[in-house]
Amino acid sequence: DGRSPLFAAAQNGYIEITTLLLDRHAEVKQAMNDGTTPLHIAAHEGQLDILLCLLTYLKTQFPTTTALSWIDQRG
Repeated sequence: DGRSPLFAAAQNGYIEITTLLLDRHAEVKQAMNDGTTPLHIAAHEGQLDILLCLLTYLKTQFPTTTALSWIDQRG
């Protein structure tokens, strides 16, 4: 289904693992077969710390694109 360790960390609220994976350049924009991203999963599961972590990472890595516009492009 395209699930990665970052998906599992985002879904389960593992902030330390999420940070570690991002520090090691995990693909934050990778989507599962249905188009769901780690950002979607964190929001759906109410993982606010993870959501903030992912949004901060996206802003750092993609400074000219807002997270909202990126989500809108993905559906």
